[in-house]
Amino acid sequence: MAAVIRPVLYVEIGIYQGTTFRAVARHAEKAIGVDINPGCEKFVTGSTTSFICGTSRDVGLHRWILEETQIDLAFIDGDHSFESVKEDFLNLVPYLSSHALVCFHDTYPANHNSTSPNLCGDAYRFPEWCQQYDNGAWNAVTFPRHPGLTVVGRSNLTLPWQPLR
Repeated sequence: MAAVIRPVLYVEIGIYQGTTFRAVARHAEKAIGVDINPGCEKFVTGSTTSFICGTSRDVGLHRWILEETQIDLAFIDGDHSFESVKEDFLNLVPYLSSHALVCFHDTYPANHNSTSPNLCGDAYRFPEWCQQYDNGAWNAVTFPRHPGLTVVGRSNLTLPWQPLR
């Protein structure tokens, strides 16, 4: 998906060992990895990448990293609780471009046991909430395979060459 979108700015919340971050960042002009573990900084390498040791709340404190660029693609895979996923999303919304896509992990647990906090948690509740947020301004599509991936985008997209309605 990142190879097709070619985001100007990619942000990943919860980079763990950097596998997804490195795979996506190579398709972005600029990439920011955010994690509460300071040891994760070693997974953020390259002249076009930056690391924020903290949470999604801290992205706004580092506006100098964002410069005038808005986020085109984000991946949220931090704490797997519904409340944390929702907070991460809401913290990024002010920085999202009008055509941004936000991906969420752990949104389709295989069974009830998979909803334990150390696995998928209750992040599966997020897609339904998101589609109701802001008077339905967001669409969510979940890939129905464990552990699940949900892609969210604005529902009011217009083609750039069409006149505004």
